[in-house]
Amino acid sequence: MDLRMRLTRKRVALLGAVAALATAVGVAYATIPSAGGVFTACVMRSTGAVRIIDPSGPASSPGSHCAASERKITWNQHGQAGKAGKAGVPGQNGATGAIGPAGPTGAPGAAGAAGKNGSNGATGATGPAGFSELDYSSASYANPARSIYTSATGRKFGEALCPGGKHVLGGGVRTSDPTADPGQKVTSSFPSDGSGTGNAGNTAWGAWVQNLTTQDASFNVYAVCAAADHTNG
Repeated sequence: MDLRMRLTRKRVALLGAVAALATAVGVAYATIPSAGGVFTACVMRSTGAVRIIDPSGPASSPGSHCAASERKITWNQHGQAGKAGKAGVPGQNGATGAIGPAGPTGAPGAAGAAGKNGSNGATGATGPAGFSELDYSSASYANPARSIYTSATGRKFGEALCPGGKHVLGGGVRTSDPTADPGQKVTSSFPSDGSGTGNAGNTAWGAWVQNLTTQDASFNVYAVCAAADHTNG
């Protein structure tokens, strides 16, 4: 069977354009982007349509250059670094955070240098004179057996007088007990007036001593005295 195709001039031009486009697409697939990572494209001025081209292709190929009605543009694969933007407005201060836990105790610091000696203080006021004229006195008293006393207590008073108008500071009593129990008992010991009556005062030391036995006994009274101007009495 004999098959004939009639080709008009318009169809021949269309086939040529298709073949050229196929060639351009084949080339673009192999070399787009370029070795430097650059893309090249043409933008139709009237419609804004974009087509990618390969400038390394043959000049006779429509895929290697832009037409007069197009504008060529290029860009790289990663994009060029833009200019640094303006510094932003400082943000507001954040809220105060919670107080953290106490840290561990630090190691002791080195010992500081010794300080200078301070200046001497002012001399204090003279204190009152001490007891430079102390005197001691004593007196012995017989303490008969309880049976001779009119009262059943068997108690007797004795005192040691301060000499020369001195005042008593203190005193005491020492008993000499018989061998039989219960012996003697000091019922009171105090500053007395030296009258022998057992009245309190500041010129002697007196004591009441009770003999609780049926035997005679004795006791001694002692006084510590000082000049009147060294006492508070």
